[in-house]
Amino acid sequence: MKFIVLIGLLILSGCSYSTRQDIDQFVSVNKGYIKPADVSVFADCLMDGFSQLNIMLTAVTPRKETRANGYRVETTIEHKLLIMSADVINDGKVELFEYKNSHSLFGVWSTKGEKEAFEHCLTKYKK
Repeated sequence: MKFIVLIGLLILSGCSYSTRQDIDQFVSVNKGYIKPADVSVFADCLMDGFSQLNIMLTAVTPRKETRANGYRVETTIEHKLLIMSADVINDGKVELFEYKNSHSLFGVWSTKGEKEAFEHCLTKYKK
């Protein structure tokens, strides 16, 4: 049922999707600092945490990108609708962002798991 609702949301939302370049569409929900030497393992920790969250919802996908200044780990619906995004910067700064409208998705989507995964990784690797 959730899968059908998620697909319906994508169809109803049209072709316009927010990206992290739409800074007014995202809010910082957690941040901190880790040792610069732990940047890649922190990004892996996030990816592992995000990957375990939505095994039954095949429309929900985590992804990890290598960026010029570190990593970005995100959760998307159908590889299009960005819900959560974490920046893991080479200098050790880490920050989790949430799409402002994620809670208005008819109650089908909860970002609690991503927030908990970020907090777990931050506690594990905190400076």
